[in-house]
Amino acid sequence: MLIRLWFPACDLFDPARLTDAFWVECDLQEALHLTPELHGVHQQQQATHPTWPLCFLVSRDGQQVQPHPRVFPYAGQWGNWNPFRAVQPLTLSSLNELEQLQQPLSAPWTWPDELGA
Repeated sequence: MLIRLWFPACDLFDPARLTDAFWVECDLQEALHLTPELHGVHQQQQATHPTWPLCFLVSRDGQQVQPHPRVFPYAGQWGNWNPFRAVQPLTLSSLNELEQLQQPLSAPWTWPDELGA
């Protein structure tokens, strides 16, 4: 699993309880360890872009795992304010490692090659 983005004080899980979240990119086997079955958004992505990673927004404590399309943090919906922050890429073997992370090291924002900016 790979992290390249961080969402500090994320309000997408519960607006009343802000928590740090991470954008976690997975291969198919890793994704199936996070959720019991592939979410519809990931099934569609596998059909149209089988080489793209399957992506999740995951709370720091690992209790909240939301599947999202690959383009979610890069979409125009954010306008001039994108809550995601680029961080030095970090490979995880388990979501338990998220709780141990200090504030991730910032990195330049990089548009993924597969999204064809």
